Amino acid sequence: MIVLEQRIDFVVDSLLPVDNRFWKAEPSVGQQQHHQRRLAEFNRRFGASGGGHQPNQMHHHQQQHQRNLEFDIAGMRFSMTDLLSPRLILLDLMVRLMVLLLETFALCGFFGLFRSGQTPGKWLMNLQVVQANDVIDLPDQIIEVLPANPLRFQRALARSAIKNLAMMFFFPVWATAFVFSNHRTSYDIITSTIVPSGIRKALTEAAQAGATGLALVDRDIDDLLSCPLLLTERSLFQSLTRLTLSHNRVSVLPKEIARLENLQHLNLFNNRLKLVCPEIGQLKKLYQLNLGMNRLATLPREFGQLQQLELLDLSYNNLHEGGLPAEFFSLVALRALYLGDNDFERLPAAIQSFRNLLVLSVRDNDLVELPLELGHCSGIRELHIQGNRLLLLPPEFAQLQLGSPDTVLRMGDNPWVEHIADQLALGVSHVMHYLATDAYRVQYSQLMSGSSLKYPPKASKAKKISRKTS
Repeated sequence: MIVLEQRIDFVVDSLLPVDNRFWKAEPSVGQQQHHQRRLAEFNRRFGASGGGHQPNQMHHHQQQHQRNLEFDIAGMRFSMTDLLSPRLILLDLMVRLMVLLLETFALCGFFGLFRSGQTPGKWLMNLQVVQANDVIDLPDQIIEVLPANPLRFQRALARSAIKNLAMMFFFPVWATAFVFSNHRTSYDIITSTIVPSGIRKALTEAAQAGATGLALVDRDIDDLLSCPLLLTERSLFQSLTRLTLSHNRVSVLPKEIARLENLQHLNLFNNRLKLVCPEIGQLKKLYQLNLGMNRLATLPREFGQLQQLELLDLSYNNLHEGGLPAEFFSLVALRALYLGDNDFERLPAAIQSFRNLLVLSVRDNDLVELPLELGHCSGIRELHIQGNRLLLLPPEFAQLQLGSPDTVLRMGDNPWVEHIADQLALGVSHVMHYLATDAYRVQYSQLMSGSSLKYPPKASKAKKISRKTS
């Protein structure tokens, strides 16, 4: 080590010019003697022959040392003095541009190896970049991201450009994650993006904090039992009152869901559910349940045990009148029921048991008639029956307090008979008045007893998301 340090020290000294080209004055006698002693020491230690080096020999060592400081990058030769040269800066810029484009394509899902919003590093950590025009802070350190869509090319390019060009000039842009809320960096704020926490981290933090709410949206979850801690950690499943699992790939609701005994809000919108386990009936405190945009064709009888349920969304499924058990109509607390975009041709007469119902949506089904018992649900203030095959409405329909400015009635896109169509052109209030007339009662009886009604064929629903098998 001592010898090496001395050699380096000598080489540094030997780089000093001795031919007076850069000296303003002649070297002193002491300086000349000093260099001669250093040359003699160098020859003695490293085996050089002869008693001393001439100036041309020193120049040779200087050139050799300078060559040792040169190196190759991508076939171009550089020396240490070129480190800040325009040529090397240009090379770094080219590399950054290449990385920028690769990251942009990866975030857009262009390569098909990862999900949209994932680079290889984010894929390993089960993270994803999503669009975040609005980030709403909820209780228990939960956030709601709107719209949480995959990144388009322009947004991905802008995010990658800001990130990589800032790093090119040695600015630690990642450090801004400690400044902004929700660990968003400056380029996340500028481009309206966010990287939500990984599943394990989110569940661990929720368990440690005893969180009452948990949102795992668009996390590529296909099995709830594979989520660490969710249905196994007692401190977590006993404290949860709100669970959002929308936009995943869950196909079966496992029986272990019954462990969430304090759950009040469950959102499984846009999954791949084909079956709901009977144990769902044990969620006695549940009052909001969203099972929309799945692949359900039937419901279990235990559904009727959800006596606290007030809001139920079953839209965008494959349900029909035969798929609803009799126990379903014992949900007497129900205030909002969404059955849109299913396969109903008729609604069961038992629907009259929903006496507390305020909102009913049966739009975009295959309905050819509505039960007269629907008129007993006099509390309905919002009704959607558009997009069906309806020709007539029962006279009892006039008992519903609809048609006023503070109510909603949507009944377009139906092949109504002429008299109803004429009244609808004037407004829904005119329709409601017409249904209450004796003339309409007579016409309704005549049309229903005859064979002149011809319903249009069913619309093809082969391309519905709920029809997909994978």
